[in-house]
Amino acid sequence: MVGKEQKDYGRLQKMMKDFQPYSNLWLTTRTWFSRHESWTNGPWEELEPEELDTTFEQCMKTMNQVVRYFKDKDFPKIIANA
Repeated sequence: MVGKEQKDYGRLQKMMKDFQPYSNLWLTTRTWFSRHESWTNGPWEELEPEELDTTFEQCMKTMNQVVRYFKDKDFPKIIANA
């Protein structure tokens, strides 16, 4: 170090870890609704089955993790939304 005291970023790392489930919930919900709109209302010939399948599987996996996290924390309102 160049004569400076090293900072402890442990709290910041913990905050990032604690925020991750909220971020996952938000981003996955946004992805689902934006893609769902094109899947259900877009032209049939523009559907890409592989992309649809990959997005669906990833969203389900992430949402299952999010629901488990919030169940453990006993946040019923967030679980209902998820």
